[in-house]
Amino acid sequence: MAGPRRGWPGVLVDRVHELFAFADRLECRLQKATAHVERLTQSILAKAFHGELVPTEADLAEAEGRTFESAEELLARIRSAEDAVANGAAPKPRHPGKQRTSTVVKTRR
Repeated sequence: MAGPRRGWPGVLVDRVHELFAFADRLECRLQKATAHVERLTQSILAKAFHGELVPTEADLAEAEGRTFESAEELLARIRSAEDAVANGAAPKPRHPGKQRTSTVVKTRR
């Protein structure tokens, strides 16, 4: 039986070193990509919180020719209605032409 060739162990060692170097390069690329994703995530969140990713409801309402009630206006209207109820007056309906109706759902037994 013949033994391994004289240069064979050296070839294996060289190949192992090449693969470790390749693994080190991949790890470096992974760290850079992870850092990039983190910065990108923070950037997307910042844009979302500033309303820069999608049109705002106010912009859509204006484009569609309808009114828009801001959160500040809504809160003022709610407080006014609560004050009116506390003082014994009926709250002013938001849509005078619309009346609320209750719907009764019948279920089978």
